[in-house]
Amino acid sequence: MLLSFRDFLLKLAKISSYIRLWLILTLILAGTIPDEIGDLPKLELLALHLNNLNGLIPSRVFNMSTIQSLSLALNHLSGSLPANIGLGIPNLKEFLAAENELSRLIPNFISNASKITMLNLASNSFSGFIPGTVCAL
Repeated sequence: MLLSFRDFLLKLAKISSYIRLWLILTLILAGTIPDEIGDLPKLELLALHLNNLNGLIPSRVFNMSTIQSLSLALNHLSGSLPANIGLGIPNLKEFLAAENELSRLIPNFISNASKITMLNLASNSFSGFIPGTVCAL
């Protein structure tokens, strides 16, 4: 039985409240990232790089307080990063979103994810300046 990404997440959500979770899916996904990704309360690592994902990054991704590593690089994700990025992901250490189609400004609030040790937003369509607060991370 072949499950859609959304159905897979719904099944995973039923058991994920009991276990620490790392979700690594590469070279197999196409389409959008389902909002249900936010229903995984103990997700620590989300690696969806090197797929054929498009559309917006669901805002719920940026409200997952347990997430430590978020890799969305090498897709076709578009839109902007939320203005309050960093407020809902205090444990984030790695955020990799290079080589997508993200645009607009890099938000100042990214610095609120104060545990970040690796940030890669290269090869997108951001405009404006890199916030000075990013350099202080």
